[in-house]
Amino acid sequence: MAKKIFPGKPMPWPGRSAACPQAAQITIHRGTNEIGANCVEITHEFTRILVDAGSSLDGSPTSLPDDIGEYSAVLISHGHQDHYGLIKDIPKDLPIYIGDVAWDFMQSLRIFTGKSPLPSRQRTRLEAGKTISIGVIAVTPYMVDHSSPESFGFLIEANGKTIYYSGDFRAHGRKSRSFNYLCSHLPKGIDAMLLEGTMVRRNNAEFANESAVEEGMVDAIKNEPSLVCLSCSAQNIDRMVTAYRAAKKCGRVLVLDIYSAWILRIAQKLSKNIPDLKWSGVRVLSHNKAASGQYQKMKQQKEYFNDFVQELYHPDNELWEKDLHNSPSKYVLKLGDYWVAHIIKSLESSTVIYSQWTGYLDRNTPTFNEYAAALKELPGVKFKAIHTSGHITSSDLERFVAETKPKRIIPIHTEHKEEFHRLFPQTVVLDDEEMFDIT
Repeated sequence: MAKKIFPGKPMPWPGRSAACPQAAQITIHRGTNEIGANCVEITHEFTRILVDAGSSLDGSPTSLPDDIGEYSAVLISHGHQDHYGLIKDIPKDLPIYIGDVAWDFMQSLRIFTGKSPLPSRQRTRLEAGKTISIGVIAVTPYMVDHSSPESFGFLIEANGKTIYYSGDFRAHGRKSRSFNYLCSHLPKGIDAMLLEGTMVRRNNAEFANESAVEEGMVDAIKNEPSLVCLSCSAQNIDRMVTAYRAAKKCGRVLVLDIYSAWILRIAQKLSKNIPDLKWSGVRVLSHNKAASGQYQKMKQQKEYFNDFVQELYHPDNELWEKDLHNSPSKYVLKLGDYWVAHIIKSLESSTVIYSQWTGYLDRNTPTFNEYAAALKELPGVKFKAIHTSGHITSSDLERFVAETKPKRIIPIHTEHKEEFHRLFPQTVVLDDEEMFDIT
């Protein structure tokens, strides 16, 4: 059943194929040669939709199509900036479809990084399995397993043709059942599948799944007589669940910064099984310089956070930095990288679990340079890289294609699109801004 209808705007645009005016068309404005910055146009007749509006991961300039005001709607697959980062530039009267949690994550990140939240606008919540009609195009969201919760792939139908946009997905997270569902429930023989290829030349063997990450964390915690610190994205909810479970198995309390505690509170909308400040095994480091800065940002947006500030400073929830130094063996600390280095510098022993893509450590940015330099100066620190990717492996890509049998595969979100020819003979390689007719 169609959820909401936005008729396409009846006006022509530059670059439309005159040879095949009735064809559904795909144009990847950006994303054919890089991981991230996804921006894909699907067009049929006078309906145009934009799937994702991502900014670049490497900081290079990105922009929306010049005629973005002539589109019919924008769909955002999930709450990572390489898929939504240009959302602030979307005209206010252009309908946006996005998950509620993804929207709140985006707004929260803006607030905690000192930016103003986006103003209210025409926005519709995406729901798995509920088809949306936008002009002559129908879109059905499918929930997928990814490191960002409430992530979607999109089945798009136009002119009797089917297109599937994978977004970012995998088969080895805590929502791996959604991958099996996707394999069995997507239509067979989709006309064109836009398929992410982040991992086509990467290895995920050391920690193959989220369960392996949990086991690795448990081993690291058990072998550390003092404080254990965790470096990961708070918005990677699978990883936050893993950290909580590992800490609990080792008899420790998971200590969060204010931002992480708030992100978990938002994620409670998806499942009450996600750790929360109210749980006995969770505390908040609410008394240190990092907490002071985050508290000030929350005060500036009091209506957004409601009573959460009071919860932070309830005696059952709050923690002081001195508590970490007095009893370091009781805690696993999730805190920003710079502040982790600050806290552990006075300890004779500590373990840092780095649970992100290790490629970030090689980036020439002040944050990671300062973090790496600080750790190198601390001889008592044991650095453990324990991570599994948020993206699908090559072997699972092959399984996915074997079960869904798409007629054409179009690589996206990859630096190695040429690898797809080796894996899939039906691959069609596009460049940014190249239009492709589905006939």
